[in-house]
Amino acid sequence: YLTDLKLYKKWCEESSGEEFSLAAFNAFEIQQYRTYLLNVKKYEASTINRKLIAIRAFCQWAVNEGLMDKDPTDGIKEIKNIKRNFAPKSLSTQDVFKLRRAVHRYGNKRDIALIELMLNTGPRVSEVANLKVEDIEISERKGIVRFIGKGNKPREIPINAETRKYLRDYLEVKPNSPYLFVSQRRRKMDRSTIFRVVKKYADLAGIIDPVHPHTLRHTFAQRLIDKGTDLFTVQQMLGHSDLRTTQKYHKPKMEIKEEAVEDLYT
Repeated sequence: YLTDLKLYKKWCEESSGEEFSLAAFNAFEIQQYRTYLLNVKKYEASTINRKLIAIRAFCQWAVNEGLMDKDPTDGIKEIKNIKRNFAPKSLSTQDVFKLRRAVHRYGNKRDIALIELMLNTGPRVSEVANLKVEDIEISERKGIVRFIGKGNKPREIPINAETRKYLRDYLEVKPNSPYLFVSQRRRKMDRSTIFRVVKKYADLAGIIDPVHPHTLRHTFAQRLIDKGTDLFTVQQMLGHSDLRTTQKYHKPKMEIKEEAVEDLYT
């Protein structure tokens, strides 16, 4: 409680530019702090409620001691523990460039093919780990990769020309194994290994926010949305059984909105 009260004191001083006093324990200030914790800090409901309880406990004590006339926390409601529908975290255009540059500069042909395939087809990490050579078809004009998703549901995703090139380069040096992505010892890459590979190049790229395989899946999905792909198509490409899961991505980024309105009637 004491820690939470100290954080409230710090917020009040930084917000008002004034020295903290008991007068800061008023309904308006506390309500603004509640909003700050929810919308700026984006804390979970349980964390916000604990902080509010600390403030309420202090105010009740102050009233009992005659330091306050009334409890300013009366009427301030706790946060309902509802899961907020934020769009999943994806990489910015700049971070995608930095990640690709890092893997092409420091990586081998396997790692290049792995990162490029994940960015351009959006699989789950388990789907990548279980890919077999027979699951991809590549020609000069087109390519297809077949993923087995949740519930053993198959789906086919087209492979663009650039990714096909990186896959062909890798297949020329790939150790003999039925699995597509393997170690030098011909062992199938498992989930943890793929996590380490993605993190390695994200670190080399100097990307500040945590990056993991699912970030690349989110990036693929968000890029489709930003390019105007309809939700049903995105749902099919991600292998979502429920369209509501896909709708989380249906929030084009600000730069996309700016481009959309720039030359609207010209």
